[in-house]
Amino acid sequence: MMVAPRNTSPCPRVNIMRRLDLVQRHRPTVSRVTAERSPAPDRRPHLTPRFHSSLHAFRANCQSCLRAIRAGYVATLRVLRPHFDAAMRAFRAGYDTTVRALRPHFEAAMRVARPRYDATVRALRPHFDAAMRVVRPRYDAVARVLRPHLEAVVRAVRAGYGRLPRRSPRLTLGVAAALVAAVAGLSVGLTAAGGSAAVSQAAAVGQPAAHATGTASGPARWTWRSAAAANPKSRDQLASRDQVHSPAAAQKPAAAQHPAPAQQPAAAQKPAAPQQPAAPAHAAAPAAPAKPAAPAKPVAPPAPPAQPYSFYDSVVPGAIPAGQQVATYATGPYAASPSDVAGRGKIMWIDVTGTDYNANALDVEPTDATPTMAADWAYHRLLEHPHGIAHIYTNISEWPSVQQACSWLPASMQARIRWWIADPTGVPHIVPGAQATQWYWGQNYDISMAAPNF
Repeated sequence: MMVAPRNTSPCPRVNIMRRLDLVQRHRPTVSRVTAERSPAPDRRPHLTPRFHSSLHAFRANCQSCLRAIRAGYVATLRVLRPHFDAAMRAFRAGYDTTVRALRPHFEAAMRVARPRYDATVRALRPHFDAAMRVVRPRYDAVARVLRPHLEAVVRAVRAGYGRLPRRSPRLTLGVAAALVAAVAGLSVGLTAAGGSAAVSQAAAVGQPAAHATGTASGPARWTWRSAAAANPKSRDQLASRDQVHSPAAAQKPAAAQHPAPAQQPAAAQKPAAPQQPAAPAHAAAPAAPAKPAAPAKPVAPPAPPAQPYSFYDSVVPGAIPAGQQVATYATGPYAASPSDVAGRGKIMWIDVTGTDYNANALDVEPTDATPTMAADWAYHRLLEHPHGIAHIYTNISEWPSVQQACSWLPASMQARIRWWIADPTGVPHIVPGAQATQWYWGQNYDISMAAPNF
């Protein structure tokens, strides 16, 4: 006979209860073991006051070092800035000198290279045109082949777009309805205003008023019937309606078909009265004398064409006679101040250095600006003043070189240059091709004659 093991029972329920009781008895032991195995809490001592004092001392040292570095940086900048500015001024002066020295060589090189460039273009253009003549037929052939396919794709896209559901544009319908109502009201008002005249004229010619195309006092008015008659479909509907209503029109009394006198248009609208013997004609009242017509206002004669005018230039603006237009210098050793020309009207300011782009004119002479500087000055002035004009003064002998120097400017800028040429013959004149000519050199001032477009 087999003996059941200890703490076991043949009944499963008894075994389960015993196991639960064993777990309950051993739970404190498990909790104690878990507590013993947990890590110990952090028991590091707190920061001491000595550590805090060391930290404050280190921070104060860092701040003092930063202040010392900043002060040294600022002092270095104060010492080096004058030297840096002087170096920049020297570099800029050297750069300007180099540009002035190299610009003539550059322009000479461009004058040499431009004819070669033009010759190369002229030599290559026939080959380029021949190549284009060969390529263009092929391009056209490819375009003819691909165009049907492209059009088919476009048609397919449009057809697919047309099949998409669309919402009714309520706003558009509302606006259209309001517009129709406004036009209908306007037409009713116009018809009411001119209805009597239209009916009388229609009756005078034996036609209904709806078909009247005009009145005796003005041109034809717009009506819905005339607008509908412009449409072929609406015209057919109007014709069929007229045929339906024509018997009714034929049954009207014949008296309405007789024309009414022109002096009494309202009589055609009244029912026909029994015929009576005509009353004797009364003598017409004498007409009132016509008022004399107002004399016609004389037509103002056309304005005479603008004439050339004279202006004066001088290094001493006070020496120029009063009432004359003044031109004086804005830069150079003879520069005038605005107070020197106060009350003299519009002043033409002349620049002699090629650096004042607000001046009206530039003096190009051996002791002043050069032809190259003239082109540079005109470019910058017209660039800063898009609606302004650049006046260039020079001698008639030096004029061609100045024109050559300005030939590289765009055509739009060259059209806004006005030439002021010195040709002191003692006789007022304007050199052909120029807009002003300095024809008189005096001891205190010079006189020039200018065209109206100067």
